Amino acid sequence: MLKAVTTKPKTEAAKVPQATGYYVCIEIWVTPDKIGSIYVPDQTKTEDKYSRPVGRVVSVGPDCYRGDQYPSGPWCAPEQWVMFDRGGAQAHNYFGTAYAFVPDNKVMAVIDDPNAHARINAGDRT
Repeated sequence: MLKAVTTKPKTEAAKVPQATGYYVCIEIWVTPDKIGSIYVPDQTKTEDKYSRPVGRVVSVGPDCYRGDQYPSGPWCAPEQWVMFDRGGAQAHNYFGTAYAFVPDNKVMAVIDDPNAHARINAGDRT
């Protein structure tokens, strides 16, 4: 079975960044080592590491989703998979894991399976 996030297991809670203010901390989904029977080249995984707009919410800041602009409440919660606006994110490598810090209003959707996500480029046709 494929493992969705190919990062080291979290043994210490201190190694997971806690978002502050109105930011959401998202662990960026990384391409698995193997898709079906095909191995993904290391160069592809490295190039893709910070460009994926999909990840797992690790923490939300204390000021997230507060105020009149969020009448329905929080848009996401820790441990949910989300799609986010890459342009509004700051990507960082923290203890070998790729994280994106995104303003709360840049989370676009909650999803079930990050493997189902595929980026569409302007020249692509379906």
